[in-house]
Amino acid sequence: MKRIANSKMLMSLAILFTIVLISSCEIQTKKTDDPSSNSSDEKAGNVELEIPEDNESSQPLTNLKTKDLIFAWVDKLNVRDNASLKGKTIASVDSDAALEFTGVKSGDVETIVLRGVAYEDLWYKIVTADGKEGWVFGGAVKRQGESKGNVSISDTKFAFPYFGDFDLSTWKNLGTRTEGEEVDNEITSYQKGNRILEITSSDMGEMYYGYDYKLKDIDGNMIKERSFSFNGNEKLLEEKVKDYTIFTQYTRKQTLKKHWHQLNAKPVMVNGNWTKVTVR
Repeated sequence: MKRIANSKMLMSLAILFTIVLISSCEIQTKKTDDPSSNSSDEKAGNVELEIPEDNESSQPLTNLKTKDLIFAWVDKLNVRDNASLKGKTIASVDSDAALEFTGVKSGDVETIVLRGVAYEDLWYKIVTADGKEGWVFGGAVKRQGESKGNVSISDTKFAFPYFGDFDLSTWKNLGTRTEGEEVDNEITSYQKGNRILEITSSDMGEMYYGYDYKLKDIDGNMIKERSFSFNGNEKLLEEKVKDYTIFTQYTRKQTLKKHWHQLNAKPVMVNGNWTKVTVR
């Protein structure tokens, strides 16, 4: 009888040990799988590093034929009564709206800045879906299936090819300081998790302006760097992005026909093809 009792006791202890072990594993698994167990720094660290689709140089429309369809890529595109920004707006169409080309286009190329990018193109006479006839700027429209345009850019929300997509309203503003004598530099720093973004705005009046973006980790190690500048002497726009994680630099340039002071807005991105080189 004692031998049977001892056997039952050993079996009970084994079952109890198994239950405790299983419970411990379940608790550990929940802790590992629970997203809230990750630190806010870890979650914030990579959110802004996704790279938007890279659009190459947007070339002027060519070889359009009468009755060909073209499509607006900007919201609320103005259709005007003549081929000029000074023309009266007779209609406004949404992005992806189909417009029928009448076969008539302007004689002179114009430079117009759309969403921070300078486009050089003609004006095209079109008919809207509801039968209104007017003019649209070629830089604001595209052929069906063509990749053209970019998202809107502001001081706090922007997406730059090879650099990243950022919404600084979700970042902590660490303050602004000024530097420089001949060039006025305004430097603002932001932090989100274990990332620091430092933005420098530089200005020399009509001669030069530029923007520098430096993305670093919390220890000051560079992750990515973007620079954009306008050289007034050459009317040259230049954009560079260095990705230190893959030792690669991307560069593109654009020469304007007019000084930016003569344009409707200040460009902040280049309309051109990228070149890529390995850097160390």
